[in-house]
Amino acid sequence: MHAAYVRPGGVAFDLPLGFMEDVRNWCEGYARRIDEIDDLLTGNRIWTQRTVGIGVVTAEEALNLGFSGVMLRGSGIKWDIRKTQPYDAYDQVEFDVPIGVNGDCFDRYVCRMEEMRQSLRIMEQCINKMPAGEYKVNEK
Repeated sequence: MHAAYVRPGGVAFDLPLGFMEDVRNWCEGYARRIDEIDDLLTGNRIWTQRTVGIGVVTAEEALNLGFSGVMLRGSGIKWDIRKTQPYDAYDQVEFDVPIGVNGDCFDRYVCRMEEMRQSLRIMEQCINKMPAGEYKVNEK
């Protein structure tokens, strides 16, 4: 989506026919891919040997270095701008903010996996709450 899509009084144009169903189908397929990655990596001893205890960043270090996003949450700090200062429609959807415990690469990986699942959750809610009707204000 381009910044010029959203305009005063609405948006530049309506969604193409079938777009919502395409998004829903994509979400279903992507959820299966996330599960496949989870099955492949999360319990894999080689993966865990290379990520558990590696690149540890404490909560204090994360704050001192100005980290944000998964780097901050992976270190155990539950802060997400979408929750603390909601923009767009984030205050109208429910989602969880995953946080790590140890601040290592594995925690950040687990957080990212859960963030992808939460993103799908947000997308599904947006699809279900999409209002019908005109996409622009009719000027007189």
